[in-house]
Amino acid sequence: MRLALRQSLPGRLSLRGRVRPSGVERVTLAGAGEEILGKLLARSSKKSMVDYLKDLDKRLSGGREFKVVNSEINGFRNSLKHANDKSEDEIDVAEGQEHAIAMLSRSLTNFALLEGKLSKNMEQFLQWIYSNRPELLKP
Repeated sequence: MRLALRQSLPGRLSLRGRVRPSGVERVTLAGAGEEILGKLLARSSKKSMVDYLKDLDKRLSGGREFKVVNSEINGFRNSLKHANDKSEDEIDVAEGQEHAIAMLSRSLTNFALLEGKLSKNMEQFLQWIYSNRPELLKP
């Protein structure tokens, strides 16, 4: 799905006046949570999900520059977050919300690493992934 950023950012209002976030908002909100929790982990001298992804990349590729890895794991989120390039005014959003699911999963992992547990709602979300999107869990 092709999405113009200017049209998607304000969100969607439901009939009850609640904001229903678009795919763009889901990615940016989950990405912000992942980044903040990652910084809290770093302040506690603990590894974050991004650190684990960097380690995985070293094992699989022999170790590419972080700039390359970062572009792969955060490029979509960063294009939404910064909008530095005019070519990012329109972006391709995965129909199945894979970007949002990835960011939220990384955020939940960071939360679990920081707090040592997940809330009931967080666990329910992960169970939803196992039940409804098992293809996202395959290596």
